[in-house]
Amino acid sequence: MPQDYGLEYLAVEVTQDAIDERRALIETPREDAFRWVPDEFAVLAFEFYIHLGSPTIEFVSRLKFEAGTRQFLVE
Repeated sequence: MPQDYGLEYLAVEVTQDAIDERRALIETPREDAFRWVPDEFAVLAFEFYIHLGSPTIEFVSRLKFEAGTRQFLVE
């Protein structure tokens, strides 16, 4: 909590009804709003991931990633 660090707690309580009212005003479907990339790109990215052998997700250097990308695009 902020008080644990000498700060002031400034949260404002909001009722679930108020949240639901505001959400009803949003025209963009939740799936679209939280989509990171277009569906077409997601399919290609997944295919690339499979092509790489489904490696464990970890931090990789830019050069290593670019080398794998170039090889995939050439094939």
